Amino acid sequence: MSQCKKINLEITAKITHLDDVNTAIFSPDSRHLVTASMDNTIKICRHRANGFWIPRATISHNNSVSSATFSADSRHIVTASLDFTAKICVQADDGSWQEKSTIIHGRHVNSATFSDDGKHVVTASDDCTAQIHGQGDGGSWEREAIIYPGGPVKSASFSPDGRDVVIVGKNNMVSIYSREDNGLWKQKIAITHEGRITSATFSANGHHLVTTSEDHTAKISDLQKDGSWQEIATISHEGAVYSAAFSADGHHLVTTSEDHTAKISALQDDGSWKEIATIYHEGAVYSANFSTDGRHLVTASEDGTAKIYGLEAPERWVEKTTITHKGCVRSAVFSANGCLVVTNALGDKIVKIYGLGADGSWVKKAIISHKRVVRSATISADVRYVLTISDDNKVRVFKLMEGRLMV
Repeated sequence: MSQCKKINLEITAKITHLDDVNTAIFSPDSRHLVTASMDNTIKICRHRANGFWIPRATISHNNSVSSATFSADSRHIVTASLDFTAKICVQADDGSWQEKSTIIHGRHVNSATFSDDGKHVVTASDDCTAQIHGQGDGGSWEREAIIYPGGPVKSASFSPDGRDVVIVGKNNMVSIYSREDNGLWKQKIAITHEGRITSATFSANGHHLVTTSEDHTAKISDLQKDGSWQEIATISHEGAVYSAAFSADGHHLVTTSEDHTAKISALQDDGSWKEIATIYHEGAVYSANFSTDGRHLVTASEDGTAKIYGLEAPERWVEKTTITHKGCVRSAVFSANGCLVVTNALGDKIVKIYGLGADGSWVKKAIISHKRVVRSATISADVRYVLTISDDNKVRVFKLMEGRLMV
């Protein structure tokens, strides 16, 4: 797919909700997708052999559903809702989906995510708690812990090995809790910023955590040999820091900012971090992501562009191409194989797909046009489908095929 000159697109699903769609994602095995909406429902669809997607289940809440997330094995889904609950759904052997468990909080549930092994769920709520539930041998889910971080909890997520949980509070503080040998969860570090926290992200090996804030800084904390966590570096910008992402090998970190820049930092042999490159835009940079192999990076900016950079030598990043839109670029993501980039913008109502050629250049492969603003676009793990969310309350799925370029 990546080496073909052009890509044709066939629409294979159109999923309609009665209100705005908050999230829509593919399952890790690319066989299912789930949508979560302000109409109080999630919809689950399954991929058929002919390439089309068919509805399999609709799960209802009593208020808007903020998110729905798959487990790594694609057999479970957890939702987060403003109705004070999170629901865990499981796929039965016959392919149907059933509600398995309901997690109850005292206020809105802001996030709900699985551990990488799929055996635990952590939820975050405005009721000032994070709850951890575990799956028993019979498939039931039981609460194992309640964490009280001292204020409303914006989000919570597990480290890759599941032994740590990062909790983002609405009080400008990020806390890491670790599971002790006796099963209890103990706070290991509290990372304080002077402004609102915008993100908190573990590296793939779980040894690093980066937090970003509107206080113009990103802070890096490292896991020590004794199991404690320690702040080791601060990356400064001249404006709010919106996001940060590690490369898959954990050797590079990119931060994005309101100050029109993205900064790339590299891990040194002594464990310190060194800023090695700055990418400049003419507007705020909302996000930046590495390809899976860590050799490419794509930014998304308010200035209507996404820029792809390549690593050509140690600590030397070179601009490869600029993707232009007529509006603010809200997201730019790589495919799992690192050979495609999908971008979308607010304003020109289109999604662009660029591909990596055999000579290392990036060229336009396809354009997907919509009649309404596109809020997000992503690509399935098997690199066969692109999913878009638009302001007409619809999710569309397009199949990528070799063929004529769509314009």
